[in-house]
Amino acid sequence: MERIMKYLNRVYRASVLDRSAAFAEHGLSGYQISYILQVCYQPGLTQDELAARLFVNKSTVTRQLAQLIHNGYVSRKTDPDDRRYRRLFPTAKAEAIFPEIIAYLEGWNESLTAELSPEDQDKLIFLMRHLARAATDRLVSQDLPELLESEKEGDN
Repeated sequence: MERIMKYLNRVYRASVLDRSAAFAEHGLSGYQISYILQVCYQPGLTQDELAARLFVNKSTVTRQLAQLIHNGYVSRKTDPDDRRYRRLFPTAKAEAIFPEIIAYLEGWNESLTAELSPEDQDKLIFLMRHLARAATDRLVSQDLPELLESEKEGDN
């Protein structure tokens, strides 16, 4: 059997490059689009929660957030109930670009699946969900339960 990851990686890398080109005028990289989506989907999440949702390490989140904060897309606020935590919130700038990001992502999906029948599109989504669950289950079986949180709500 051919390696699935070979194709998944190619699609992912192409999507990041395409996102970078599409949002360059806004000062956003292709990777940062996922951060904005997550912060808009769940305002008030912590940096650790964001890292778990995106399956990236904390240092990567720190670097990306520093740029997003500097460019005015995300703000950090100290949690009034527990001052140890700093919560992440979308700014007006992030909320303004959010619909454009959603439209872009819908267009990207349509361009990738344009030659597939509606039935094959449904099958593809079903199979991709299965792969995502299997990958998450594998991580959880390795005693990484915090990653389960990323499966509960909005994916990029």
